[in-house]
Order: sequence, then C-alpha cells, then structure tokens
Amino acid sequence: MLGIISGNVSYLLNRYKDDEDLFEVLSDINEGTQRSTQLTQQLLTFAKGGTPIKKATDINAIIKETAQFVTRGTKVKCNFDLSDDLWIADVDVRLEQKTESNL
Repeated sequence: MLGIISGNVSYLLNRYKDDEDLFEVLSDINEGTQRSTQLTQQLLTFAKGGTPIKKATDINAIIKETAQFVTRGTKVKCNFDLSDDLWIADVDVRLEQKTESNL
C-alpha cells in the first residue's frame, strides 16, 4: 500500500514541480510515506526477533528533525535550547540515515 502511495506521489511531484505550494504539500506526503515505510521495516524486524543495526548518534539532530517534521504545515515554531554535551544514543542506523538526509 505504501508503494502505491509513494509511486503516485512521485508522479505528482514530477508533474507539478512548478506549483510551489502543491509541491511542498506533496513533498510532505512523500516524506511521511518514506517514514512509514521505514517504521514498517523496523516493526517487521522487531516482530521477527531480528536485531536492529545500532550506531552511536548525536541525539540533538534527531530531536530537531522530528520536532520540525511533526509541526510542518502548522503555525507552530520550534525553538531549541539543547545542550551540546548530551550523551550519545545508540540508534538504529536506518533511522539515523533518514535523519541525516533531511537536515
């Protein structure tokens, strides 16, 4: 199902790339679909008893990117006052790769 959504959104992104407002909405849908696909893969890994691939990661980037993603399209503005010396967290590599590509 996510593949169908993703394919159709990709088609619309190519077709309406000149309409900035529509392109932004479609980009948000596309990002949400990619995150849903990733979450589904993580849930399947967990359900099968597989071990996530973990890597030490700066948690500040994950906090900022997640807050900005969930407030996108709203009038909410995020202000961050995060410590530069937060502990490093072990994060599933697939989550970290997604976060880095969006920053």
